Amino acid sequence: MALASAQLPGTWELLVLNAGIASMHTAVTRFNTVVLLDRTNIGPSRKMLPKGHCRYDSKDVALKHD
Repeated sequence: MALASAQLPGTWELLVLNAGIASMHTAVTRFNTVVLLDRTNIGPSRKMLPKGHCRYDSKDVALKHD
């Protein structure tokens, strides 16, 4: 049995036009939130983290400091 989109529960609300990340994995939770996992091997993202909370990996060939 196929469901038309009007019959499906829930709605989507776009909060930010561009989150600044290339989401590698995305999960919608039962708490009405979404989890986006950013990639680190394709260059810097535009998501700004608080000072001191950036990743540093001296062995990363694409981007040592996020």
